[in-house]
Amino acid sequence: MKMKNLLFLLFPIVLFSCKSVPPDITYFQDIDQYREQLKQHVLEDKAFVIKDGDFLVITVTSPDLNQELVAQFNLPMFSILQLGETKTSESGQLQTYTVDKNGNIIFPILGEIHIGGMNKFEASRFLAEKISNYVTEPVVTVQIANFGVWVLGEVNNPGYIGLRSERMSILGAIGTASDLTIYGSRKDILIIRETNGTIEPGRIDLTTADLFFSPYYYLQQGDVVIVSPNDARKKDSKYGSSESYSLSSISLILSAISTLTTVAVLLFR
Repeated sequence: MKMKNLLFLLFPIVLFSCKSVPPDITYFQDIDQYREQLKQHVLEDKAFVIKDGDFLVITVTSPDLNQELVAQFNLPMFSILQLGETKTSESGQLQTYTVDKNGNIIFPILGEIHIGGMNKFEASRFLAEKISNYVTEPVVTVQIANFGVWVLGEVNNPGYIGLRSERMSILGAIGTASDLTIYGSRKDILIIRETNGTIEPGRIDLTTADLFFSPYYYLQQGDVVIVSPNDARKKDSKYGSSESYSLSSISLILSAISTLTTVAVLLFR
């Protein structure tokens, strides 16, 4: 009888002494329900829009026999020796154009050109049209040199992610940040996006396959991804860190063991 009483006392104490694991930690829990829709869905992949402050690499080529004329439309290449020193080098890196606050760049021969608000394909066609007045069938390639996003909050490796590709999904960014921590809310991911000088916030839920239909599935240049803390983290925010969180859990368990020991002594006395 005493043993039965002990078990009844033990169960609620252990139950409330242990931290519960967040239930919504699995990605795309309903993906099977979206199977047919996903087969027919084409992911929306918008080309990045050129903004003020962007660094652009623009190269011009042409079958024109006068290659010296073509070369005038390309900035010189350079390699860095040390801080404050540069030298021209055929094996160096192409210099970049900086887009000013008005969306303009200073382009060789053409002078000040407005390309802010264009995507890279529109800018390429626009520049090629201008340069065609000087060289034969110019081919213009525009690339953004500082393409990247910020991933902050409850991820294992927060910070700035510089991207070689101009196509990055939210999943790719989270993967590069070494995934969410166990305390990150899969259901509440905030994306802060700047569009035409205004802030455009959006939220996504990683637990549902509806994410693939979101305009935030593919990230844009300069996006900020913020992973919110889940309820378990919010409740334990007073501890301030995952290390102290673990210590608090241990403290609760030791307290429960101490209580159980006292109860056992009283029952079996």
